[in-house]
Amino acid sequence: MNLSASTDGNDSGREVATPAAASWPEVIAGIRDDDRTPLVLLLLKVIEEYSQRIADLETELTQLTGEITQLKGGPKKPASNSKPSKLSKPFTPPLPDGKRPGSQKRSKTHDLPIHAEVPVTPKPLPPDAKLLRRDAFVVQDLVIKTHNTRYWLETWQAPTGEWIRGELPAGIRGHFGPGLLGFVLQQHYAAHVPQSRLLEELRDYGVDISAGQVNNMLTENHAAFHAEKDALLPTALQVFTCLNVDDSGAPHQGRYGSCLCICNEFFTSFHSSDTKERSKFLDVLRCGRIDYVLNEHAWAYLTRQGLPAKIWPLLQAEVSTGDVGERPFVTRTFADVSAWNQHLDGLGIDNAKHRQTMTEAALLGSAIAHGLSPNLGLVSDGSAIYALFVHGLCWIHQERNLAKLTPCGREQCQAMEEVLTAVWQLYADLKAYRLAPTPSQAELLRARFDAIVGRTTIWPELNAALQRMAGKKADLLRVLDRPDLPLHTNTAERDFRDWATKRKISAGTRGELGKRCRDTFLSLKSTCKKLGVRFTSYLQDRILKAGELLPLSELVRQRAAGSATI
Repeated sequence: MNLSASTDGNDSGREVATPAAASWPEVIAGIRDDDRTPLVLLLLKVIEEYSQRIADLETELTQLTGEITQLKGGPKKPASNSKPSKLSKPFTPPLPDGKRPGSQKRSKTHDLPIHAEVPVTPKPLPPDAKLLRRDAFVVQDLVIKTHNTRYWLETWQAPTGEWIRGELPAGIRGHFGPGLLGFVLQQHYAAHVPQSRLLEELRDYGVDISAGQVNNMLTENHAAFHAEKDALLPTALQVFTCLNVDDSGAPHQGRYGSCLCICNEFFTSFHSSDTKERSKFLDVLRCGRIDYVLNEHAWAYLTRQGLPAKIWPLLQAEVSTGDVGERPFVTRTFADVSAWNQHLDGLGIDNAKHRQTMTEAALLGSAIAHGLSPNLGLVSDGSAIYALFVHGLCWIHQERNLAKLTPCGREQCQAMEEVLTAVWQLYADLKAYRLAPTPSQAELLRARFDAIVGRTTIWPELNAALQRMAGKKADLLRVLDRPDLPLHTNTAERDFRDWATKRKISAGTRGELGKRCRDTFLSLKSTCKKLGVRFTSYLQDRILKAGELLPLSELVRQRAAGSATI
């Protein structure tokens, strides 16, 4: 047994066995078979029960703490005590020379632009010395200083009597130039510097600016940025067949809010709202449209959601000759939310849940009516809100649900290791299947999944977890029918890291304009990073209206076309 000896102060020289660096499962697994007496087995059973009970209580405590914090007006912090998944660690083979990948030498200054060249002559230098060679030594530096310009705006009078006045160059915002504006936006939205610290920093550099002027730079007159961000999602829905979707907390005005992230490897689009609901998600998929549509897709949604039988007679006015399943329908369009609510009131539907279901159906119908594909692939972490269209589940999150169980004893440790190993192997083969899918391989992978979730171990909690995993078979193996679907939501998880940093530093937003700017600039920054565009260069191009960089939506479209040809 991996035990360390310590001396008890009450009994000098007596050794007390305590766990050392090893965890309890490792210590118990080290008990020899000869020592596994009935008493030891009974103690193992007690330890097993209490270990699981402690783990459940810790989880419950974390949840209750988050709820108390939320009720007190603070942000709700998501609880996560699981270890990083081994499924997300790709294997990188060593280089032929045995070196670690990424360790090969490269020239760090070869492609750098040189702004000044200074000869360095040795001192003292003898009179008859001759120059033999010059060795380049490149030094990177950063120059941040104020640069104030006085513009003399001239006013001329034409022969016709008309007065002609000179105009300031593009990018000047009041008494502040494009370089300063770009610096403020980059520091706040990319480097996450709070406004108060940013104000202090600017004054240290010698800029005469007020707190209100900094706030205006960050929130005012950004219609062009908002429009470019709003164009990302419609473009993505046109050119991509599948997307990642996830959500996280987004405090606003001291209350809990939610932020939706829709993304893939080429773009990111954040959308904050006051609540986390399916209707909010469907509203985002409408891409700014405000109408509500009852069509065949809306009626099919109502059928799948099990709208109560007593509601269907109220919808007789909607009956036509077509039908979806057993439900007849007509297509009707309502101009806006006011017209839609009047329609529900006219039908006499006053139950909040029934109105919510009807509203979700009409939002879905509107999104599809405006071009959204009913076969859009969505991969989420398991939230029921996103179980729409062609839905797939994240394998990383599913593996975490297994790995967070606390084994106790050699048998349970062995059972856990066998299950996780089988899951890792299946996951690796699913990744290979996406590259070269075949019907025969799909059937083999389905059979292997059934074998994993159908096994019975000596650990009831593990058996229950496998049964829950079996209930998610359709979504977990969706990739077998749609190889274009990713197997995880790592892209969204990475995008939310930057979001979480911003949330921790600046807490929440106070105004609707600030909330919109947060969504816009974090979306643009993340998209620039994925497209290989420097965010500072992007800001300067847009502020100066240079037009050297294509719209990000067009770059996304080009990347989508390029990835489809690979």
